[in-house]
Amino acid sequence: MAALIARGSTALFVMLLAASAARAQAARDAGQDPDCTRMLLDAADALRNQQYPAMAKLAAERQRDCPGADSMFLLGIAKANMIQKGLVNRESEPLVVAQAIHALSTALDTGSLRGEWLQPTNAWLQYLARLEREQDTRDAPLPASQPRPPAIIPPAAAPFEPSPSHAGPLLLGGAGIVLLGAGVVTAIVAGSRGPYDDSSALETATTILLLSGGAALVAGLTWHLLTPLPKDTVQISVTPHFSPVSAAASLRMRF
Repeated sequence: MAALIARGSTALFVMLLAASAARAQAARDAGQDPDCTRMLLDAADALRNQQYPAMAKLAAERQRDCPGADSMFLLGIAKANMIQKGLVNRESEPLVVAQAIHALSTALDTGSLRGEWLQPTNAWLQYLARLEREQDTRDAPLPASQPRPPAIIPPAAAPFEPSPSHAGPLLLGGAGIVLLGAGVVTAIVAGSRGPYDDSSALETATTILLLSGGAALVAGLTWHLLTPLPKDTVQISVTPHFSPVSAAASLRMRF
């Protein structure tokens, strides 16, 4: 029965069954409160005409004035049909489903529900229970995704920095020492000549050699001092020595 109601093929049958039962009940209750009988008939007519919101309103009024199994049955049937016919928006549907289940379950629990109303009541309760389970499944929060482990970023390689070289300053300074030595030699040779010998060429060569050698030595030493020393590097210093008859240089290494 619940499957048939879910497909909507027996909704009309349930409606007619409830309406005919309501009329029979009204006929038997003719000697009771006329207002309760009138509201029962009006609710049955609304059910037959598929006016489910109006039926729910009439059933609620009857439950207020004439509480009992009949009123709760009519209220639950009205709300169940509103849900099955799509007359309830999605946001309100869970609440209306709960109200319909409560009304029909209360009508059953009283034990005074008419026998001809038991089958449609149980069928609608099965349909509403399945609908409630589907809503719970649909509204269940999605499982939280597992956090991804943090990405391991390898440290950036240090930029290549060529270590400063002192070969250039040493070569330039060494060339200056050689030129100075040659200048000293030419000076000695020029001085050993007699007063009548022409030594102007040697004197010019001596001047050029001494000036260029001194300039190269000074430039090499300056270059060496301005070049930073890498760690764990041997420090080398060259000290020239001059005398009237010779030229030499001392080499000092410091670790």
